[in-house]
Amino acid sequence: MKRIHTLTFPPTLILRFLIGGIGSSPDMVRLIVNPASCNISLKPSLSAANSLVYYKCSQLYFTPMTLYESNVNSLFTSLVDSASVCNFNTLKISSPDSSRINDLSGLFQCRGDLNFSNCQDCVANSLSQLRTTCPVSISGTLQSEGCFVKYDNTSFLGVEDKMEVFKRCGPSVGYNSDNMDSIDKALTHLTTDNQQYFRAGGYGGVNGVAQCTQDITLDACEDCLLEARARLRSECQTSIWSDMYLGSCYIRYGNQAGIIIYKKRKEGICIPHTCPIPHPPCELVLVIQEESYGSSWLR
Repeated sequence: MKRIHTLTFPPTLILRFLIGGIGSSPDMVRLIVNPASCNISLKPSLSAANSLVYYKCSQLYFTPMTLYESNVNSLFTSLVDSASVCNFNTLKISSPDSSRINDLSGLFQCRGDLNFSNCQDCVANSLSQLRTTCPVSISGTLQSEGCFVKYDNTSFLGVEDKMEVFKRCGPSVGYNSDNMDSIDKALTHLTTDNQQYFRAGGYGGVNGVAQCTQDITLDACEDCLLEARARLRSECQTSIWSDMYLGSCYIRYGNQAGIIIYKKRKEGICIPHTCPIPHPPCELVLVIQEESYGSSWLR
């Protein structure tokens, strides 16, 4: 069965994958939000956005009931609040003293096809999990299927991070030149410069998705994805599906993994939806294929 949805939505909506499956001292937080009206009719969410991929907790800890804990609470609250109108945002909290030991930075990045409601739910859920798994860590990172959240007391915003964080290699199908060619061409499509932070596409039955955190430049995004692609091909080789997560980006591919076919209805530049919002939205028509492909990539 197929359903057609027409929507007006600022993020880059190309292919949608069926993947898956807070505060005190608010005066210390500088939050700039410029809401924009959007007509969103894509319901319901078809992906398990809250499904955990990985998390990392610092082995350095803060003392409970201190200013640092108060700043963490404020940061988490503000990140969740801003996710109601943005699919990406960064925040900084500065200490009133010059020691900077209580300074804090944070960001969230939702997958490019999530609407605001699902994005906010994903960010809230991820930060709740991070609070549980890293209760007194001075820094932490969590990647779910639908969003990425991070906080740290060091300055990381705007710095490209190509360190390998997490990978998953599916079962090998052995060497097959047609298969390998399709994988290579699908990954090339994802890593070809297209001035987008969220990318999706495929070739010959192999489909992929890639995304960078929007605090880095588009050139840095390109560089990060090329590194992720190289590591993926080197470390997973003949896998039927694979995921590679670096600090600032990820790239994933699978064989016939529940895709959504797209058609551009109106030409224009679609950009990720950030805070503030400087560009008008783009209109696309999506055809949702609800058949279950049973791919192992959908774990």
